[in-house]
This record gives sequence, structure tokens and C-alpha cells, in this order.
Amino acid sequence: MPMPSWFSRWEGESYPSIVLFARRRMGYWFPNVGKADHEEVIKELLAKNVRPTWEGGEHLCWTVSDDHFLQLVGTLLKRHQRVSVGREYNALEACNWRCQNAQSPRCTCSCQARNHAHGEWMKGWRILFEDNRVMDGRSWSWMAVEKDATTSRH
Repeated sequence: MPMPSWFSRWEGESYPSIVLFARRRMGYWFPNVGKADHEEVIKELLAKNVRPTWEGGEHLCWTVSDDHFLQLVGTLLKRHQRVSVGREYNALEACNWRCQNAQSPRCTCSCQARNHAHGEWMKGWRILFEDNRVMDGRSWSWMAVEKDATTSRH
């Protein structure tokens, strides 16, 4: 299955990718995996009872509940050297105490989740590349990450 055109590529490479939309389920894409096999791979990575759905239309990716976000990134970083993480954000939404004291990884404010939960949600990751862009009127923050050898989160 080809990588959705709106997902980020890094130095010509495509990594397993996870995207957090502002108001819908988390999207994902795995390189070298056929469309039908994405459902089986996500169930192997997370749990047999997850319910992936195909999002057609403008996004063309599989989606699951964003409750699995940190677990999926951690599991992928155990199996792959690098992972691509995209987040939709609102450049006009001021960062405030709600973001900084949050418990979940869900954030759409202008800090692009850097201040979210004091950045603890990224503990254990080393950021390799970053890219911000506007696609279809939506702002996106993308990162290519790898496991940080100096910490042990997952």
C-alpha cells in the first residue's frame, strides 16, 4: 500500500507513521505492508480486540483509538529504528496551564505539544527531524523519532 501523500518522508525514507488528528481517531501507516494486512499488523502490535477502520476520502489511512498512541509508538520503536509522528494543531490556540498539566498526549494548541504535560509524553524519544506544514487549511507538526538510548521508558 503506498504511503499517503500527506504523510512526511524523511531524507527520501518513509517510516512507520502515526498521526493524531485534532478531532478524530489516530491514523497510522506501515511501510511494506499491504492495505489488507494493516489491520492484522495493528492487532498484533496492540491487541486482538482493537477495531481499526479504513478512512477513505482525503486521508487514506487506517485509524484506531488514540488511547493507543503512546503504546503504539513505544512498540514500533522496539521493532523499527525510526518512527514518524504527525500532530494536527491550531496555531491560534494559546498554550496554557491545561496543556502543561495534561495527563494524556492529546494536544492541539500552538506549542505543538512541546509543553504538553511538560513534554513527558516524549520521554524516551530522540527527535531526528522536524517539519511543520499546512495541508488543506490544517497545521501539522511532524517529527521523525528514534529511541533515546539515554532513557528507558519503553
